[in-house]
Amino acid sequence: MANDNNLLSTDGSDVVFRSTGFTSTILDSFSSPSTGLSLICSDGTNPYTVDFITDKVYKHTGFSASVTDSFSTPSDDPRGITWDGTNLYSGDNTTDIYYKHTGFSSTISDTISTEDTDPRSLSWDGTNLYSDSNSSTKIYKHTGFTTTISDSLTPSSQAAVTGIDWDGTNLLTTDAGAVDRFIRYNGFSLTIIDSFSSPSTTPGDIAWGNVEARLGGGGVAFIPRIIIF
Repeated sequence: MANDNNLLSTDGSDVVFRSTGFTSTILDSFSSPSTGLSLICSDGTNPYTVDFITDKVYKHTGFSASVTDSFSTPSDDPRGITWDGTNLYSGDNTTDIYYKHTGFSSTISDTISTEDTDPRSLSWDGTNLYSDSNSSTKIYKHTGFTTTISDSLTPSSQAAVTGIDWDGTNLLTTDAGAVDRFIRYNGFSLTIIDSFSSPSTTPGDIAWGNVEARLGGGGVAFIPRIIIF
């Protein structure tokens, strides 16, 4: 699974799905550790899931139900999770705070207030945090990990944004309202490139499998060849 170009998603039946690229074709799936699955991100090899009933973050062994590590969330209503290559970020709907963790641990190194109430999902593009609010149906681009908002979108086609991620070039979202679709926009804009129906009628969070690309690495390094005559 390492840095593959596949979409991971959650749903209300507490199942994690892996799709072939950004398509409706399901490669495989597994059941979450508990019955309150709400969030997902990936480190490029292992998915991380969040459960709002147990208030725990789980690190899985590859794309499987096996859990190698877990810790308790900072508060009792976790909303939003993403990985920056070194550290985990999470949000909470009770405290309206975003937390920067030290690695994969409950240790908090930094916090910022959410831009709105009812935060839902998070992403990181290698430099900046992205967040969304269920109360305003807005998606925000932050300047780094700060409360400064450099840009925002209000997808009028979406009744409820329950998941966001960045694939290295484009914004990916979940519409859990009227149409239950996953949508890919052109960059950080409202221009839709493509979309497809979710595997269930209760889609939740999403995560792009190629974390190297999401963080700006592109997934493949170009190594120039020097030829000496």
